Amino acid sequence: MKGNLEKFQKILIEHGMRVTLQRLVLLAEFYEKKEHPSAEEIWQRLKKRFPSISRATVYNILNAFEEKGIVIPLNTPYCTRYDFNNTLHSHFICQNCGKIIDIDIKEEILCKFKLEGKKIEKIDIQFYGYCEDCLKVIDKNE
Repeated sequence: MKGNLEKFQKILIEHGMRVTLQRLVLLAEFYEKKEHPSAEEIWQRLKKRFPSISRATVYNILNAFEEKGIVIPLNTPYCTRYDFNNTLHSHFICQNCGKIIDIDIKEEILCKFKLEGKKIEKIDIQFYGYCEDCLKVIDKNE
């Protein structure tokens, strides 16, 4: 975390948030990873290093991050997961196990839509189906 401390402080400040240890720790743990953890998974992981961090604190931070656009909530069949990747991309969500896989999408695809004169605030493209692991199990059972 020490190497990226300034980077994470800058992210919080740019989003109009007060810099706190808990927010920095949460960003450091997940920001640059291609994971999509649930709030419970985040809390379980953080409490190993910071036993005093409460579940409520994690939920409050995630709500604040969502409000400020630092994380994107992803609804799966099982729970809400959070995406810390703020680059242009989409997701494949397995309808069986809930696994989430990032999918790169190109800006050229978006340019094909007639959006001149409009301001895009958010793009939400999700693909739903079955991941490779679940397909193997489904194929065996058929």
